[in-house]
Amino acid sequence: MPDPLKLLIAEDHAADAELMVRALRGGGFAPEWRRVDTEPDYRAHLGPDLDLVLADFRMPQFSARRALEVLQELGLDIPFIIVSGTIGEETAVAAMKDGATDYLLKDRLARLPQCARQALAQRRLRRERQQALAALQLSEERFRRTIDNLMEGCQIIGRDWRYLYVNQAATRHGQRPAAELIGRTMMECYPGIDGTAMFATLRRCLEDGQARQIENEFPYADGSAAWFQLVIQPVPDGLFILSLDITARKRAEERIRGQLDELQRWQDVMLNREERITSLKTEVNELLARLGEPPRYAAPPAP
Repeated sequence: MPDPLKLLIAEDHAADAELMVRALRGGGFAPEWRRVDTEPDYRAHLGPDLDLVLADFRMPQFSARRALEVLQELGLDIPFIIVSGTIGEETAVAAMKDGATDYLLKDRLARLPQCARQALAQRRLRRERQQALAALQLSEERFRRTIDNLMEGCQIIGRDWRYLYVNQAATRHGQRPAAELIGRTMMECYPGIDGTAMFATLRRCLEDGQARQIENEFPYADGSAAWFQLVIQPVPDGLFILSLDITARKRAEERIRGQLDELQRWQDVMLNREERITSLKTEVNELLARLGEPPRYAAPPAP
């Protein structure tokens, strides 16, 4: 079954246009076509539903070069093939550089179906790439929005220690806006950080490629501090760091440890008190025994 083809031909000779259509039919196409030879008519019949434009290089009132310019001005992605009786190689190459898909001499119309199929295939691949790129950009945007809205901080540090990416939570954790971080090194943003145990762990991860998880206290300029659990994962660009604020947990642990210490102190006091009472009871019984009196307190149980 012939392939449908919506075709616009810019040609001042009707017979030549008929020959082009005949060649396309012979090559397995079913053209739906119109011939124009002026710029106004050409503009009037251009549209995104067209599959192909064929244009004679020179016409009394129009030219292939101008037809190509109009096509580009309108932003239409339509394959454009120059079909001319005489066209020099340098001129043809210049037209290709300007955006023409292909060129063909009128005495070689047998090649027109092949040229048309190649042009249509190129457009199909171009559109598929554009669709894939648009889908990729949409996916990346969705991923970025998801990462930006995480409660956990996410950051990517390059091998030169520069910040390549930080999400919103990471900027809150570091109390620095992204604009002050991206493109700058950790040492520039947080002077002295390269002397910390955390930085030493980051360096080891970068050197041996092994992931690590640590808990780190991060001091702020105002004298306060926060605790973060860091998951450090080496990636091709450097390090991916996931940070979770565990300050509340750490403070709760400190309170619990304080309470346990207080309980232990009171337990020690109570144990000492019991030992003292037992000792006093024993002394009273011994004194009564020397006086020939019976013991007042029962003997403590054997250990």
